[in-house]
Amino acid sequence: MRTVLFAAGISLATALILPVGNNDFPAYWIAGQRLIADRNPYALAEILSEEMTQFGVAPGVALNPPWSVAVFYPLGRLSYNHAQRLWTALMVFAWFLSVEIARQLYAPHFRTPTAWMMACVFSPFTAMVGTGQMSSLILLGVLSFVWNINRGREVEAGICLYLVALKPQLAYLVWPLLLLWTIKTQRWKIIAAFAVTVTAISIAAMAVHPPIFSEYLHLWTHETTATQASGRPAESCNRHRLDANCTYAAGTGLAGVPPI
Repeated sequence: MRTVLFAAGISLATALILPVGNNDFPAYWIAGQRLIADRNPYALAEILSEEMTQFGVAPGVALNPPWSVAVFYPLGRLSYNHAQRLWTALMVFAWFLSVEIARQLYAPHFRTPTAWMMACVFSPFTAMVGTGQMSSLILLGVLSFVWNINRGREVEAGICLYLVALKPQLAYLVWPLLLLWTIKTQRWKIIAAFAVTVTAISIAAMAVHPPIFSEYLHLWTHETTATQASGRPAESCNRHRLDANCTYAAGTGLAGVPPI
């Protein structure tokens, strides 16, 4: 408990010290705002326009699946400044928890302060904080899963996989291996707990915004096709920040959507 409180204190201090800026976080915040207003959180053109109007940059649309509503919806209830500071604190806290779980699993001879200091200078940590991404939540989900499996807590392990499913593409190697391992060991409680968790949150998402799944499918089918057919795939990119996002858009047809 002392370690958790200390991690929470460091996370809050980090969030208060770091300046509020424009990175990838506006996409998450706008998704939350649109959900609260019962609007399409995957409306590509509208979201790019809102981002340019409010922030002067267009990081793109949040490509996370509909069950990520549990994360984005509360953010939309806050002002942008407060939401971003809360988000930063949450990501840093999840990072330190992940490091502590990894230390206890794989390097118990390391002291907690040593492990944390090493983790703070690890480049993925600084990149995550700088970009406002949710990588630490995915890492926490994977390590919490392993932690619970080692202790025979199959239901809790399955629930922890929800965090990994917030960005399932980041753990694309985990899913087939997990399925094969579960079938081989017949640990059906893991899959059942995961399925129930995702289903329950998906139902909650549809209660908040009923057409959310059809809109998510529309983003990947009609939006992409329409942008490619226009012949000007990168037109919606931020003209004041010609970077990898525009290059990616020109190649894929998802103008302004960063590769994730």
